[in-house]
Amino acid sequence: MAETLGTRFARAVAAKDRDALRELLADDVDFKGLTPGRTWEATGPDEVLEVVLGSWFEDSDTIER
Repeated sequence: MAETLGTRFARAVAAKDRDALRELLADDVDFKGLTPGRTWEATGPDEVLEVVLGSWFEDSDTIER
């Protein structure tokens, strides 16, 4: 069975693989996220990557999918 887009996304985030995440995001992606105390908005893959991997997680964080 083929991997779903969601599974591929989760694997890329867990691996902190910017290239794989970039490939999964459409050029016209419009992202909105909500974390305790803050809302996040990004337009385009590079901004989404900055939010997800640049703000939400530290290099030392281990992400489990």
